Amino acid sequence: MAIHQLLGVEDMGKFCFLSSTREEDGNMESNVGTNQHYVPQFLLNNFTSGESGQLYAFDKQTGKVFVTVPRNVASEKGFYDYLGENAVDSIDSHLTELDTTCAPIIEQIVTQQTLAGLSKADRTWLSFFVVLQMVRTRYTKEILRQVSRSIEDHILRLGGNPKEADGFEPISEDNLGQHFT
Repeated sequence: MAIHQLLGVEDMGKFCFLSSTREEDGNMESNVGTNQHYVPQFLLNNFTSGESGQLYAFDKQTGKVFVTVPRNVASEKGFYDYLGENAVDSIDSHLTELDTTCAPIIEQIVTQQTLAGLSKADRTWLSFFVVLQMVRTRYTKEILRQVSRSIEDHILRLGGNPKEADGFEPISEDNLGQHFT
């Protein structure tokens, strides 16, 4: 079943979350190795002040507050990259396309300060966006790694080999992105 059917939307346009992002497909430009945002820049732009386009950010590691621009925060180089079958791949293009689809919906909410004017399709897109926002984080990546390690440990305690277990592939930094596609 296609995503648009699961979400109850007639048509999701050209958005296809489950296709490859490799350039040879000709559908999307590859974002492999780029600065990839786990908080979309269009959301961060709502927190900028004045014409400078700057915002205040808080570094949880150092406890310091600093001024920067949206393109420099809530992102990491290659955050959504993973080792595909033959090359490094990324899901960033798909998330960027989702962000582009949802930005006008969120802009409408911010401008009108209400959800009342949203169509059923807009509400569905917004729901999809919010759910993905909740999981496109460093924390989720770490939880997936921990769950994988726990399963591996359990298989080992049972005397098995995790690499030979049917239906289980240990999650590593190289293949983590595959589990989001």
